[in-house]
Amino acid sequence: MIYESIGDEKLTVAGTAVGFAAIPTTGVLYYALVSVETAPVRINAFATPTAGGAEGSILKYPGESFKVWGSKDIDSFKAIRQTTTSGVLQILYFGTK
Repeated sequence: MIYESIGDEKLTVAGTAVGFAAIPTTGVLYYALVSVETAPVRINAFATPTAGGAEGSILKYPGESFKVWGSKDIDSFKAIRQTTTSGVLQILYFGTK
């Protein structure tokens, strides 16, 4: 199956965990491609991440990209900054229209 871009967003990640804010509601969403900019962030789709990572969140650095697959993980995804500098996530959503 060939997926196409069906949405995008830019998300600022500060000292409180945030999830995706502009998830497309049309078409069928399969994954989000996320690029980290500005500062390190911790990510988790199972538990709310903390800056220290005590719950087992993954640390991602500027320049790294990753995918979040499936509607359940996309809906529950959260990120929080690792340091005092807010991170920025550039997100492309892929699916079928």
